[in-house]
Amino acid sequence: MVVAALLAYVIEFARAVLSDRAPDRATTDTVLALAVVAVAIWVMQAIVFDPTAVTEAHVAQLLLVAGALIVSTIERHVDDMEAVAKLAGASAAEAGTPALHC
Repeated sequence: MVVAALLAYVIEFARAVLSDRAPDRATTDTVLALAVVAVAIWVMQAIVFDPTAVTEAHVAQLLLVAGALIVSTIERHVDDMEAVAKLAGASAAEAGTPALHC
């Protein structure tokens, strides 16, 4: 299921690049959620059944997924702040008052 989700994301990303638009957020969220669940299951399985089997590869996978979540969260926050700033700038320009600078 994780491979199918990653394939769907690759297809969505390619379509977005070819049509000069951003990838669909729902697809990105779904793929990230499935990746987190898959890595958590793999790491927990290793911890429960054989704690000595937890290797650097497991930790690296966990860190890669955590990094993707952090980058995605920050990127969304920045996008939302830019949208709010644009709306505030448009409404301030319509009202004839100067826009606030954050």
